[in-house]
Amino acid sequence: MIIAILPPEKMRPQLGVIGFRPTNTTWIAVATVPPMWAVYYANTRWMDSHPIWALLVYFVVGNIVLATLIPALVVRGDGGLARLGFTRRRLLWAAGLSLFLGAGSAPQAFILAAEAGVDVWPHLAYNGLILWEPLFVYGWLQLRFREAFGWLPAPILSALAFGLYHVGSVPITTALGFVGVGLVFGLIFTLIPNMLVLFPLTWAVSSAIGTLQSGLAFGWDVVVIGAVVLIIQVVILVTVGQAGQHRRSGEASSRRARPGPDAA
Repeated sequence: MIIAILPPEKMRPQLGVIGFRPTNTTWIAVATVPPMWAVYYANTRWMDSHPIWALLVYFVVGNIVLATLIPALVVRGDGGLARLGFTRRRLLWAAGLSLFLGAGSAPQAFILAAEAGVDVWPHLAYNGLILWEPLFVYGWLQLRFREAFGWLPAPILSALAFGLYHVGSVPITTALGFVGVGLVFGLIFTLIPNMLVLFPLTWAVSSAIGTLQSGLAFGWDVVVIGAVVLIIQVVILVTVGQAGQHRRSGEASSRRARPGPDAA
């Protein structure tokens, strides 16, 4: 739905295998990781005693502000949503690989759900609404790391960030497992830097498996909340993306209209 409104994009020049070209945007991306850790930690610690505050912090601060609003605002003036992985490039490859990965992993999700006595359908549905996490880890962090340090360090750094912000919320062995899973998805995203390769299908199944292994289960009530959060995210991305596009178009028109040095 976001991809459908995108104009043809011109991607920024990328570093090669490895390099060092950090910018202010790189450090802004890095600076969003500690607050995301705090969001997860607060959500874990407050869920039993202050569930409303825990959910507000998780959904509003984590999902909407850190993972959506800040990335969208930062890239709006330079490349727009394409710099977050919302692109038409390699669209069919992304869709095909996502279908392959999702279908191949789905049986494990069904087996785990049956063993835990969990209704698999709302659990899968909620995880299929989680745009914010692949957007944050890969569209935001990994693509910033790729611009700054090259394609080889980028998936490693994003995987480390993925595991890091779970530390304290899950056992350390689980957090290390998230680093491994994050690296696999990071390598996939390196090959096909299109958000469709991860969201919604691949992430729905993999996140469903990961949450079941962590002892979590989601019902239809949480699906409603997830749908509302996703709608807010899409509105933010589309609104900020279009505003940035209009701004860039206006600047381009101004440059074309500006008289050259030889104009009398």
